[in-house]
Amino acid sequence: MKVAMAHTLSTATGTPSHHGGAAEKSPGVSRTGSETVEFERMVSDHRERVARLAYRLLGWCDDVEDVVQEVFLAALRNLGRFRADSTRSTWLTAITVNKCRSHLRRRLLRLRFFERSRQRVARPVGGTEEAALERESFEQVRRALQKLPARYREVVVLRYLEEMSIAEIAKVLGISRNAVEVRLSRARARLRVDLAVLVEQ
Repeated sequence: MKVAMAHTLSTATGTPSHHGGAAEKSPGVSRTGSETVEFERMVSDHRERVARLAYRLLGWCDDVEDVVQEVFLAALRNLGRFRADSTRSTWLTAITVNKCRSHLRRRLLRLRFFERSRQRVARPVGGTEEAALERESFEQVRRALQKLPARYREVVVLRYLEEMSIAEIAKVLGISRNAVEVRLSRARARLRVDLAVLVEQ
């Protein structure tokens, strides 16, 4: 089941298109010349991965760019306090998870206030039967992941789509390895129901 689930989830790798480039200066944040170079290199090296991760954690919504900017602004503000006991990638992953959590909370409050949700329009895909089946499979996976509570979607995305180890996930989320395993188990149980037909195929 784990192998089939990983293979199924690996098809859900849609990522929004973002253009790299030097980061814009942020008001109220001062930098030395070396910090500027270090920050711009960090943005260049990690922007696409951060955007992809945020896109998945947010449930494939269209608010990724705002979150990516928040992630790198937070990274810039805390650059001097970055400790080498974790990799830059792990550090940015933790920041991204936290920013996505905050964004999801704000989005939930807005949805409750307006008492309605916005549905993201699926991108058109080729008209062949094979393409239609592939699109439907992707949509099934995406809908199933969107239905998961954020704490379960986080571990599924980090484990199967970002291919992080249990130990790395535990460190990023600030929970025990056992807690990661429990969340993964519960997430797989829910996905097993929602994706039963797809996994059998």
